[in-house]
Amino acid sequence: MAARKKAQPEPAPPKPKPRKKEVEIVEDFEWEGIKIQARYKPEYIGSAHIELHVIEPPLAPIPVTPTGYISHFHKRGEVEAAGGPTAYAKAWLDHESKGHFWQAVLKKRNTPTQLDLFA
Repeated sequence: MAARKKAQPEPAPPKPKPRKKEVEIVEDFEWEGIKIQARYKPEYIGSAHIELHVIEPPLAPIPVTPTGYISHFHKRGEVEAAGGPTAYAKAWLDHESKGHFWQAVLKKRNTPTQLDLFA
């Protein structure tokens, strides 16, 4: 009589790698009298991600968006090289404030809305 081999138990499936806890840095700051919140994730879907959201006045335009909100992906390390989320956002806003969009917003803000009947 032939000896029967005992069935070997199947090896356990590999354990899933623990997920890295997402790091998010949230900073509130003021730029040109506008209160803004910056949310920054240094590692997000293979790159880095920053969101700017205008807090006060609600959803007011800023140089990088007419809606008061922007989501922006960029290379890892850019925000850190600029000095952090607030420094990065302020430099970005300062740079874009020289552009045509922001100049048009400022011109519209400074144009009187009251019509002059006798002009």
